Amino acid sequence: MSFDMKNDLSDDSDNEYKGDLTLKSHGGITPDRIVNMDTLQVIEDLLKCPICLNFLNNPYECEVCGGLFCEDCIQAWLKTKEKCPMRCAELRIKRADVNSRKLLNKIILKCQNYPDCDFTANYWDLFSHEEKCNFQKVKCPNKPCKFGGKFSDFLKHQLICNFGNVQCGFCKALIPRCNLILHFNRHQENKTFIIKNCSYCGNSQDLRRCLCNESICINCLEENNLSLHEKCFEFSTGSTRTSKLYNISKKPLPLNFECKINFLSVGWIRVGITFEPKIVDFEEDTNCPPYDIYCILEDLKQFYTYKSKWKYVFKNKDIKLEQGDVMIMRFKNGELRYIINGEDLGNVIKIPFYHESDFYLFIQCRTEKSKAKVEYITEIFD
Repeated sequence: MSFDMKNDLSDDSDNEYKGDLTLKSHGGITPDRIVNMDTLQVIEDLLKCPICLNFLNNPYECEVCGGLFCEDCIQAWLKTKEKCPMRCAELRIKRADVNSRKLLNKIILKCQNYPDCDFTANYWDLFSHEEKCNFQKVKCPNKPCKFGGKFSDFLKHQLICNFGNVQCGFCKALIPRCNLILHFNRHQENKTFIIKNCSYCGNSQDLRRCLCNESICINCLEENNLSLHEKCFEFSTGSTRTSKLYNISKKPLPLNFECKINFLSVGWIRVGITFEPKIVDFEEDTNCPPYDIYCILEDLKQFYTYKSKWKYVFKNKDIKLEQGDVMIMRFKNGELRYIINGEDLGNVIKIPFYHESDFYLFIQCRTEKSKAKVEYITEIFD
């Protein structure tokens, strides 16, 4: 089997939705949507898909036998079979040619949103209407919400969706509405409702918050005024320097944080976050740790997750971690960014479900040559 139209027939596992929101019809077009059925009897067989036996929907064609198939139908067929549904010797798929498309335009269709919408049009004109139809059904984009309905109802739903993000007015973090009360309770427990002026200079601009909840501005932070707060961002060993295979911060990280790390020497070393603080006591060294970890490699190109393993994510060509380098790791609303010696690596790593459980700073030192020191960890707001 040869299949030349990879860009035309995409294998979209979520092809229930057109774009991000629009619910589209699957398979062929059922006869009840055809307005002029009586005038199509002579050519009816030419307009039907041999797989679903309904009228063609966004047709594709076999170049060998000329057979026409619905896009959804031939896509599903090719996942399990390698031969043409018409049993020709070779299968080569392309979009239906001009003549086939003209023939289809003899069909007059009802909008897929009937009876709410009474619009009818020729085959190809109808699809452009359905993209803009006021009665188009859409699915809520906030996973795992199951809402699906009219766009007007969708707009109302967005105001109350339990899984939609709401920005916390205190720390500016985006929190799913269903977790908002729990988040506010955490502010109450930690007494962090108010962001005060800088504890050192009184400045109210560019404020951060230490893990002990003391406020500090960016200027004082750069002057290393948080050196007196080392206990706030030390590892579970009681030191801000790495000393184990898996070095895990003693305290969980804020939902939005910035961390500065100084590399004293570099061998094999990885830096990121983990949802499993217990691994601090594990001693089994492996290139692919079987834990819930998100980290960058010392080559500053590869990134690791337990699900995807190592992948080339960053495209810088000339830099890798070296002794004396300074890394800023910034995490804001589920997006992780790395900055090396003031240079942003570019790509942002999106980490799902970060708001559902505590997570910690993670540094894996695979050799004695790998040593790093945490200079600070602060909560950020802007």
